[in-house]
Amino acid sequence: MSATIRVLQPDDVALMQQLLDVFGEAFDDPQSYGAARPNADYLARLLGRDSFIALVALKEGAVVGGLAAYELHKF
Repeated sequence: MSATIRVLQPDDVALMQQLLDVFGEAFDDPQSYGAARPNADYLARLLGRDSFIALVALKEGAVVGGLAAYELHKF
């Protein structure tokens, strides 16, 4: 079964939390991506920003990969 790609929206907080779990495992840093996790309201606001995008790869409803990108404003 192939993966489905989805752009996360503000109501996809649960999927964003799954993506953070995947990042923690992939980067061998579950502490950074798990213990100090932002709350659901913050993640919803983040997903609603024009300067942030998160994509996930889904298999059978579970996040199996993804990426996040954001605009870094120059000082």
